[in-house]
Amino acid sequence: MASSQEYDEKEVVDNCYEKLKDFDYIRFTFNDMSGTGRCKVVHQRHLKTTLESGIRSAGVTAIGSLGNKLPKDCLMMDNGCPDMLYLPQKGTCHALPWAGCGKYKVGEVLTDVHSLDRRYADFSTRHAAMRQLRTLKEMGYEVLSAYELEYYIMKKDESGSYVSLYDKDEYESAFLWTKYEKFMYEIESNLFGAGINIEHMHTEYAGGQFEMTVPPETGVNSADTAILYKNGIKEILGLHEGYLATFMSKPIAKKAGSGCHFNHSLWKDGKPAFYDETKEHGLSDLARYFLAGQLKHARALTAFLAPTYNCYRRIVCPFAAPNIANWGIDSRECYVRVKIGSSTGPYLENRLGGAVANPYLVMASILAAGIDGVRHKMELPEQKAQGPDVIRMPKSLEEALKALEEDNDLKEILGKGLVENYIRTKRGVEVKMFNSDVGQESAEDIEKERQFYMDLL
Repeated sequence: MASSQEYDEKEVVDNCYEKLKDFDYIRFTFNDMSGTGRCKVVHQRHLKTTLESGIRSAGVTAIGSLGNKLPKDCLMMDNGCPDMLYLPQKGTCHALPWAGCGKYKVGEVLTDVHSLDRRYADFSTRHAAMRQLRTLKEMGYEVLSAYELEYYIMKKDESGSYVSLYDKDEYESAFLWTKYEKFMYEIESNLFGAGINIEHMHTEYAGGQFEMTVPPETGVNSADTAILYKNGIKEILGLHEGYLATFMSKPIAKKAGSGCHFNHSLWKDGKPAFYDETKEHGLSDLARYFLAGQLKHARALTAFLAPTYNCYRRIVCPFAAPNIANWGIDSRECYVRVKIGSSTGPYLENRLGGAVANPYLVMASILAAGIDGVRHKMELPEQKAQGPDVIRMPKSLEEALKALEEDNDLKEILGKGLVENYIRTKRGVEVKMFNSDVGQESAEDIEKERQFYMDLL
């Protein structure tokens, strides 16, 4: 188990109570290793005692596997499947305007998984992100980040199968936006009521695909926002009979995949630490080291950024998703796109992630790779590097898991308990379940993956 609570529990309980006491029902929510939201709900009369005691639930729930499928050798199963404790986390209370059947006021607080003696579990994905943030803070840096998440809205056709909301592929189409804006304005207004400040909205590349962006935030807040964004959109669309939203990486054959682009920069004493006006492109040595670390560990990072079997159908076209570990100034064809010219200084956009990825693991793994690059002052290759020496991304989930298993430096920084649980769960369920060649993109193969992934992810 990791260290005990790193803040005043009484302060958190008192703060949460003040923010949640006027709701009829309160959802105590946590996210498993896949990023899927899971919860227990209490009435307001039980709020104070539940905040103080936490929620007890089977520890395997936090490890999590879709469809309640868990490998027999899962680390929580081989010691009797004990309870764990889910404790409220600082600064995570908000309303859920779409919940409550139009009759009840519903609030939510995010929790994190602990042992019964109130120590963080070593397989907590949120705490894994917080540990990397703490390491950077000890080095004198603060992280500013935001996620760009794409998703499809699906509807049932006459046969009962889910198809995209519309077929025509038109990026940022004003006509298509107006035609389907009722869904988007409902989503935006509900998310704003939950505390998410959507900046821009538009139709994405593929028919029925959308993107809504949010401003960057410090620390773990951006990952908390991404979790609420994903869970909220799915819940809101789920209230419409015959519709759903999915962040599945490739839900439709021959259509564009959905990505999770992680934009991030480091700051020191209120100034952008990635900026140095004396360096080429204004990129500081720190930025180059941090970027080089992401390139070196790219194959292992793929296990977290492309966490499902279906994700590897997306990593086939460099424009849609990178298949080699390179970088470039404002290049959408690269693994890491370096954005310059911003008033806040340069920042990095890691473009590998599928929309289905757990935001906490995206943050934790990318920051861990960057930290390793800084510690070892790794040399950054030339822009848009090609050729036989360039690192190539794994072509399957098993290949990515093997790369993670063999990356001892990244495992050490992330925590072996987290990595071991993750690998066992993925291998014990998804690797065994799917064995078709992702290069053969048949509707039948994708339908099998849709049955497993689409509803919950």
